[in-house]
Amino acid sequence: MSECPFREAPMIRYLGRFTTPELISCPTCGRTYLRGPNGDTEPFFEWCRRLDEILRTIHRPLKVALMGCEVNAPGEARAADVGIGLGVNKAVLFKRGKVVRSVPLDQALDVLLEEINRTW
Repeated sequence: MSECPFREAPMIRYLGRFTTPELISCPTCGRTYLRGPNGDTEPFFEWCRRLDEILRTIHRPLKVALMGCEVNAPGEARAADVGIGLGVNKAVLFKRGKVVRSVPLDQALDVLLEEINRTW
């Protein structure tokens, strides 16, 4: 019998994309509702970075969507296990394609993280 090929490189390494969360995010455009004082989209990208750091600590399959506007959010968040779509002064939390609730924009990321921790 030949040597097991996974002895030196564990099989989990080859399954990485299925055992770690996936972040779906928009590239931002003129519709993004999370902006800095001078109109830049840096606050949105900061949320993406923060969410990505947290997702790196989770070791199970999970699709998370963070969308900057309500135009793309329904489609993209619907494909995710959990997601948030930003709107004017509010955000909508999606879970498996269904709207769960609406929250104030300044609480959106925390609500998304709470939902991830509570459910997954």
